[in-house]
Amino acid sequence: MSKMANITRKSKGIFIGFCLIFLTCLYSNSSNAQEIKEGEVITIDKAISMALTNHPDIKTAEATVKIYESRLGQVRSDYYPTVNLNTGVTRYSSGGGDTNFTSSLNLNQNIYDFGKRESKVKIEDYNVSSAMQELQNIKQQVILSVKKAYFSSLQARASLEVAKEVVRQYYNHLKKAQGFYEAGLKARYELTKAEADLSSSKTNLLKADNTFRVSLATLKNAMSVPYAPDFDIKDVPIVKDNTDVKVDELIQRALLNRQDYLSLKLKQRAQESRIELQKAGNYPSITGSMQYNVSGDKTPFDKSWSVGAMLTMPIFTGFNIRYQVEEALATLNTLKYQTDALMQKIILEVRQAYLNMIEAGQRIESARITLKYAEENLELANGRYAAGIGSPIEVSDALATYSSAKNSLINAEYDYNIAVAELKKAVGE
Repeated sequence: MSKMANITRKSKGIFIGFCLIFLTCLYSNSSNAQEIKEGEVITIDKAISMALTNHPDIKTAEATVKIYESRLGQVRSDYYPTVNLNTGVTRYSSGGGDTNFTSSLNLNQNIYDFGKRESKVKIEDYNVSSAMQELQNIKQQVILSVKKAYFSSLQARASLEVAKEVVRQYYNHLKKAQGFYEAGLKARYELTKAEADLSSSKTNLLKADNTFRVSLATLKNAMSVPYAPDFDIKDVPIVKDNTDVKVDELIQRALLNRQDYLSLKLKQRAQESRIELQKAGNYPSITGSMQYNVSGDKTPFDKSWSVGAMLTMPIFTGFNIRYQVEEALATLNTLKYQTDALMQKIILEVRQAYLNMIEAGQRIESARITLKYAEENLELANGRYAAGIGSPIEVSDALATYSSAKNSLINAEYDYNIAVAELKKAVGE
């Protein structure tokens, strides 16, 4: 019975533990979601702020910085002495059961090691700086992801409004066709075509609505609040103010600002210090020590002390130091090649984002002109059909042209905003 009772208690404990873990995860996920109210209008600045607060990639990078800061503290500890206290009591069965007491205080200090200690500190100091740059780079990536998702949601919402407008236009056209048919002024064909066009436009509306919903889900994920309730987003104006900047100037700014590029540069510096450390393995090191001892089986105890220094000189290490230096040099070369490859990637990213921004800006102007003519054409087609002299094909074509022109303008505008965001990320600003 006792074994069964223990098993039951253990089972209950495991069950309660799982429940606590589940509730903790549920609370942690819902706590972020509670920052957003149902139907709240979220600005792009708030979306970015929430992502910077909640995103796990950022938290991981912050933890990595702390790891390197801790390693820096560890190597700095070599500047301080180590102090150990050893105490023991021994009782002997012979000799009347005597008890012997021993205690010693040991102090050791690295006096000089020909730059090994300093090289270790340099390595970890550069690693901390590199990790901090990488943290900023991840924040920039998160910001870009939020901006792209936000603009894509605005783009999908605008396209949804176009789809709704097309449905309204086809519904009005159907009422006109039905009136003409009932009055005997139009053939049955025009009525059925109007019904088919309306049905097709409703299908397109469903697709546009689903695209908008998916884009909002993507935005929630980019903000790292996947459990958030449905919310609305605020439109962002199109601001064309970057077309006068020269691409070569942007590339130079990118090579000065890009955090991932700076991170690799710092890793190179750390590796150069590591080479110094490996080479210093051929040199001696000097350590000092002090010991104070107390022992005996009765008071007053015997006391003694000692002070000394030791020089350790590597004579032959089986070529181990040589190969460590070769490895460190090869690693440094690898980092240099990675830095060169990243530089080429940065130049390409800046040029692509710049050209995409210019092209999207030009498309905006062209799309506005096209939309203006499409609106006029649609108005004429509707007017002609209402007067009984137009055809349903003319109306359908005009509506299709209008819908295409409107969506082309929407796409160009938000492609421009996305290109600007990508250019800022590429430049590291």
